[in-house]
Amino acid sequence: MQEVRVRLTDLGPVVLLIAEGRAIPIFVDATVASSIQGALTGEKTERPMSHDLMHSILQSFGGRVVQAVITLKGATFHAALTVAFSDQVKVFDSRSSDSIALAIHSKAPIIVGRDLLESAGTPLPKSGVRM
Repeated sequence: MQEVRVRLTDLGPVVLLIAEGRAIPIFVDATVASSIQGALTGEKTERPMSHDLMHSILQSFGGRVVQAVITLKGATFHAALTVAFSDQVKVFDSRSSDSIALAIHSKAPIIVGRDLLESAGTPLPKSGVRM
């Protein structure tokens, strides 16, 4: 993904995964939206949120998030979170919102296949309007 944005809509918070002039909207709960927005902007909360905690736990055991791969199964987004440890690499099935949050906290890439980008992505406006 080239960019990740968090927006509030009438339907609730949405994470926009943006690449190649298209945006994939993934609706999330307010807590996840806040965690992702804080990681994007560098804002710190008074107390750690669950994604901050998971990131700290991984780091304390020598793990690092390598990537998050987002897929669509039926009408539900899924994710595979790849974590590398000193002697092994593990892939964890997870909610897309959690993988996105951990990838952003870890500055790891978020991968979306071209087929998903074309099928679930909506074209961004050509004007200067930002979603």
